[in-house]
Amino acid sequence: NDSEDLLAERKRNFASSLSVSYANVKPLTMVRAKGQYINNVPHIGHCDERVVRAVSEMTATISPCKLSLAVELLDFGTNTRYLHPVRQQLAKELLSTLPAPLTKVFLVNSGSEANDLALRLARAYTKKTKTIAVERG
Repeated sequence: NDSEDLLAERKRNFASSLSVSYANVKPLTMVRAKGQYINNVPHIGHCDERVVRAVSEMTATISPCKLSLAVELLDFGTNTRYLHPVRQQLAKELLSTLPAPLTKVFLVNSGSEANDLALRLARAYTKKTKTIAVERG
């Protein structure tokens, strides 16, 4: 099952502190999101034009382009609560460039989220809650 394979790969590549929504049922693999609507694989309908177009484009491509990965990730976002194959592929490619001790990735939307995550990770690792900050450099 693709969703189960994606979930197993996600567990290898992402930190265990990043939970998956609906973990107690069959994992949901999201394929599209716009506005308040998120669509998963089983609910794309019959002969959806986006699916037909995507399959046509995929068959014309020998291997996935890294740029298309980035564009697809931007289209769907970095929310890791739902499965999406692009996130797993991006995580694998990122991890392949890093030294062996680094085995997990966190995807965030902004520098602010990255800073917040770095602070939370530092607090979790050191088990300390106080922080020193410098204002204006």
